[in-house]
Amino acid sequence: MKHILPALILLLFSLPATAQDNPIVARMQAFQAAFNAGNAEAVAGFYTENAALFPPRSGNVVGRAAITAHYAQAFQAGVGGLQLDILEIRQHGPDTAIEIGETMVEAGAQRIHGRYLHVWAREGATWRLSRDIFNVIGTSAR
Repeated sequence: MKHILPALILLLFSLPATAQDNPIVARMQAFQAAFNAGNAEAVAGFYTENAALFPPRSGNVVGRAAITAHYAQAFQAGVGGLQLDILEIRQHGPDTAIEIGETMVEAGAQRIHGRYLHVWAREGATWRLSRDIFNVIGTSAR
């Protein structure tokens, strides 16, 4: 019994963050829902006004209006089915946090697997994406 308690404590501390523990997890769950609904304006609402999106093999997308257009074009092309796996969130000071994770998104007959790095900025009580960098690490058939 004395060996079970330390193992249980270690397991509890190694579990991923939940929405109750970290507001950024809740924000990403809402982001995923907006993305999967194909709502470009709602997705862009997660970004600061002067945010920058750095898609792979493409130019930078700067500003909320341009980000809205980027996602509208992606949704019109059939992109959807976003799945997120948040690997790490680290807060740097009271108003900045870094999030690293992996994604899977469906595009036509393919599943696109990727990794991302988000820089979050707190605006009042709300966390918003300031920088969004993602890379494709592979594709597979749906």
